[in-house]
Amino acid sequence: MGKSILLNTKQVAERIGLSVSQVRRMAKSGLIKASKVGTEYVIYESDLKNIKRKRSLKKLDHSE
Repeated sequence: MGKSILLNTKQVAERIGLSVSQVRRMAKSGLIKASKVGTEYVIYESDLKNIKRKRSLKKLDHSE
């Protein structure tokens, strides 16, 4: 199995174009699959790809 890269909320926010607080809320509510390490949420990079795909599909839905 390959290496799994963990990202913090700031890295995720930069990659998907949201604020850090939005990413934290999404992690806390379960919209983003995340684990809490100390006081910070971490997200696997592979799970981030799923989030990006869902956001792209949602944008397509709203553009019609």
